[in-house]
Amino acid sequence: MKSQISLFLIFLLCTFSFSTEPNSGLLIGYSFENDYSIEGVYSGVKIETGYMQKLRTIWIAPENNNLKIMAEFPEIIVPTDSNFWRVNIKRNVYNRFSQDNLYVLPLKINAMLSISGVDRIDTEECDVNDELNLNFIGNKYISITNSGSGFCQGNAHPSSWNNTELLKLKTYNESPNELAKVALKFKTDIPELLGPEVFNDFIQQGKEFHSSLSNIDGQKDMVNASPSCLYLSREKATWKIFGRLEASGASPGGMHEDFVFSQPPSKEIVGYDVMDFSWDELKSLFPDIQDAFMSPVRDVIGILAHGKITFYKINNDKIIKEPISEVELNYDGLYFKIVMLQWAVGKNVQRWTDYFKEVKENAYRYKFND
Repeated sequence: MKSQISLFLIFLLCTFSFSTEPNSGLLIGYSFENDYSIEGVYSGVKIETGYMQKLRTIWIAPENNNLKIMAEFPEIIVPTDSNFWRVNIKRNVYNRFSQDNLYVLPLKINAMLSISGVDRIDTEECDVNDELNLNFIGNKYISITNSGSGFCQGNAHPSSWNNTELLKLKTYNESPNELAKVALKFKTDIPELLGPEVFNDFIQQGKEFHSSLSNIDGQKDMVNASPSCLYLSREKATWKIFGRLEASGASPGGMHEDFVFSQPPSKEIVGYDVMDFSWDELKSLFPDIQDAFMSPVRDVIGILAHGKITFYKINNDKIIKEPISEVELNYDGLYFKIVMLQWAVGKNVQRWTDYFKEVKENAYRYKFND
């Protein structure tokens, strides 16, 4: 096992000769949302807690000149420099208080899951929904949104919030369920991560975006003039940085305006994220396209549309518009989005296939959080 998981160098950018069988495998994490209800603690009545994000991972690898789903998991499985980690969201409910908890921990064979939940004493007199939504996960960082609203007896007014956090993958494991404590600090950690020049450009673009807002309906005055947080998300076949202007002092909590930062996130943040074809080129070839992903060895490209990923070979910098395979994504809900893309090439493809087979047969013999 150690020999299998010690060679997880994902982004091997060496050149492989083009062959009839794809030389790449894709580990893709996606999410969707559906209604979540749970039986009341004492009443036995179903309590509706609103929409909840569901996370899935599929491993797509070559077999007999086709790309097929070789493994599927009910959470996010992400490779790091030494092993795989598992990430998911678990909702805890007590009376009218629902709270999402993010868990991030190493993937171990037969490892059982234990997550702390809502404290009964603290939430006895509250009617609150506290939700998490994963935007991006890579080898080192997680981008997540925490939103919700509610009211507790004794408070003067109801409250609402919509916050984005960027945190290190392994740091979170040291302080579970404490996002604010482990998230990167916007004024200190984010400038260091982006670099001073890029960070200053980010701030300037946020201010220009604020100036462009209309004030006919008070839109401009509802949010601060400068960005105070960011998040990562997919747009036009690449990962993008989105900045956020949060609510001004006189505005309701949760009010915000988002903008797309013009500079792409660095490899340090998102890992491999290269696309040789412009969005306009892809749209002309595939009018219904929602997203696209190209392998590091540039031998295959996946086109996402209508809940399916269709794979095409790339030859001489051109997409051969004859599908080599089609994969249908298994989800039943709304707000579908891609949250993780990890490629393996060369010998790592079979290593990952063998490892996921063992994990599936052992660690996932039981069903959870589904």
